[in-house]
Amino acid sequence: MDKDFFKKNDYVIRRSFIDPNMCTLLYRYVCLAKARLEYIDLTTNGNFDEQPWGTFNDTQAPGDYSKYGDLLFDTLLELGVPTMKEMTGIDVIPTYSYHRLYTEKTILRRHKDRPSCELSTTLFLGHDISNLTDKNYSWPMGIKKKDGEEVEIHLNPGDMIIYRGCEVEHWRKQFKGLKHAQVFLHYNEKDGKYHMPFDTRPMLGLPGACRQERKKEPTRKSIDYGWEPENDYKTFDIID
Repeated sequence: MDKDFFKKNDYVIRRSFIDPNMCTLLYRYVCLAKARLEYIDLTTNGNFDEQPWGTFNDTQAPGDYSKYGDLLFDTLLELGVPTMKEMTGIDVIPTYSYHRLYTEKTILRRHKDRPSCELSTTLFLGHDISNLTDKNYSWPMGIKKKDGEEVEIHLNPGDMIIYRGCEVEHWRKQFKGLKHAQVFLHYNEKDGKYHMPFDTRPMLGLPGACRQERKKEPTRKSIDYGWEPENDYKTFDIID
């Protein structure tokens, strides 16, 4: 079963999480969002608020378009909760979504994720590989398994990898195509080690600026998370 595979390997693949028509819609949505940001960047000489529009300055993929907490993708994040429980056997709460449009020659270096990404997914939305003769090209994601074995996972649009983001080292070698759209859907275990509903935002769909309510002294709850944030975060209950 899927949840048994996940328990053993710390990752599992969900094929066809979304259908081809939805993939087309979301891929075009991300491409248009990137074009819009290019226009805003050009017409403001780079003097604009990235929170509502996205950024080209993500340190993991500098120059590529990325956006935190988009309303549409946060909605998909929320709708993914039952699938996450089915595939992992774990009750989860949504933290945040993050989408990105990779471009030619991008490399995603080996890394692990922050606590809000305790249980993570990467969902393949679509790509432009018109520059390649190999029309079956799929940009693989590398994962280091518990036993140290390194595997490359190939997805089709609509497929999703689910993995323990804080524990599983993951990466991508250089991208050979022109464009590749992904959305990352992040979760915490409900009442688990971290338990940060909505990534400490009051609700889903809000920008990253709404994340932190800083206090002078850490609370007992933040200590119980088992990690030491730079500044303490106020937590919120799930909103039905």
